[in-house]
Amino acid sequence: MTEAPQAPNDAKGNATAPTRTKAEDRYVDAVADGSTLDAALLELGQEACDRANYVGQLDEGALVKALESDEIGAADKAIPYLCPEEAPALAEARGGVVDGTWKVGTDIGVGTYDSVNPGDGCAWVVSDADGKVLSSGKAGDGEVSLGSNAAQFRSKDCVIWLPLSDG
Repeated sequence: MTEAPQAPNDAKGNATAPTRTKAEDRYVDAVADGSTLDAALLELGQEACDRANYVGQLDEGALVKALESDEIGAADKAIPYLCPEEAPALAEARGGVVDGTWKVGTDIGVGTYDSVNPGDGCAWVVSDADGKVLSSGKAGDGEVSLGSNAAQFRSKDCVIWLPLSDG
């Protein structure tokens, strides 16, 4: 007869829960709804990342299309937290951008954007055509609005900016 799997034990022989990374904790905190076990949420997110990684290795264009059509469940939340290397494809699929310097109206549209999982060093600046700073922010500020007078948007350590829906 096969024995049931045992939980990991600490030095005193007490059962311990598997440890999670900081990114995994932040992901679970972001998607927890009180009705699903954390481990199940984490597994769902990791499955989304596994699928995104696999499709992206085969064909980056196919990954963007799969994200556009919502074929990869939980991707919008999972990618920024658990597999940020796929953030450029998600940004392309959703009309957003990743960290960098972008021309407003050309590279990124006028509107309001949210940094889904900003790093601790996240910082952003919106400037006009003359280089005058119109607005700026740091980690925790979350949203940025790009008005018609904005010419450039620059961010660092914010991972990804996705447009907020109008409704």
